Amino acid sequence: DVLTPFPLAKDYEEFDALQKQSNLSDRRIAMLDPLRFWEPVQYFSSRIQSRIGSVRHIELIVNQTRPAESYLPPADGFTGNAARLIRLISCILKKNPSGLVTRHNNLLELEVDFNGISLLCSSDSKSDGWSIVITGENLNISLNSEGILTGINDIPGDDRDVRDEKLKSEALAKNIGDFITVIRTRKEPEINALDGMSAIALNLAAVESTNEVNIQSL
Repeated sequence: DVLTPFPLAKDYEEFDALQKQSNLSDRRIAMLDPLRFWEPVQYFSSRIQSRIGSVRHIELIVNQTRPAESYLPPADGFTGNAARLIRLISCILKKNPSGLVTRHNNLLELEVDFNGISLLCSSDSKSDGWSIVITGENLNISLNSEGILTGINDIPGDDRDVRDEKLKSEALAKNIGDFITVIRTRKEPEINALDGMSAIALNLAAVESTNEVNIQSL
């Protein structure tokens, strides 16, 4: 079994070769992305789940070159850093993206459609981290890379500041723990090859959209 960081592969051809070898040898491919196991992210996700029908728009701001998490390897530019977070949002919404278009307003922007829910991802080279803001009917909730979560309008005082570095170490341990469970039980990893394929799809669609200036199917 293999535990690998993002990106899993540079294109679909390389991904297919890895997947074929995995199937032939009965090996699981798990992705190293502790962000999914981070307590502030899990709390954020639980708050969104109960109000998923109210979500209308998502704004994602991400550093252009550097991930905020020191335990993660450098990503491949803006789309590499954005891919991990867009996949995270996809899992929170339980929706796959249906289209993507790039825009250039001084800095590169990605506009992703989640079947009626729009996500605008923009780059920020001045910040080391990222922030997610989800809005909708009676809904305004945000989370940033420092673990600061601001709550939903109808829940007074539902703001949290979870900047304990221990939580990030625990998230990494949970990610590795999930992989150990995969080895023991042969279950599908929590973060698996589908996450890797989604990152490839995003990167390739962004390149195509930049070249052709049109909407790309994901």
